[in-house]
Amino acid sequence: MRGPEPTDDELDALTAYLKTLDFVPPPAVNRESAARGEAIFRAKRCSACHQGPDFTSNEVFEVGLETDGDAYKGFNPPSLRGVARRAPFLHDGRARTLKDVLTVHHRPSHLSGESELTAEELRDLVEYLKSL
Repeated sequence: MRGPEPTDDELDALTAYLKTLDFVPPPAVNRESAARGEAIFRAKRCSACHQGPDFTSNEVFEVGLETDGDAYKGFNPPSLRGVARRAPFLHDGRARTLKDVLTVHHRPSHLSGESELTAEELRDLVEYLKSL
């Protein structure tokens, strides 16, 4: 970023290289718990914003994390692929764990109007997210 402006050929080469990269494989998870978590992910309508194979969207959503000083209102959902390896969470790092995300800052009841997660649902949903 501090060097000379890249040429079109250099940008094409960099783009081609980036397309060859993939996410680090997820950590080992409890498959039964993760399967239940996937059903919860859909039932709580998390997939309304975190869509497709990369669990993201180009749309902007207001999710209650905005502040008065923000230049833009709302956020593009980040990809959930590899999310287990990216703590702290949310755009400003305010959530230290996935549990914090789902119980304090990004609760289904606030986002989709669905019921709060039970302790078992929370455990299964976190296990599913770790599997992505």
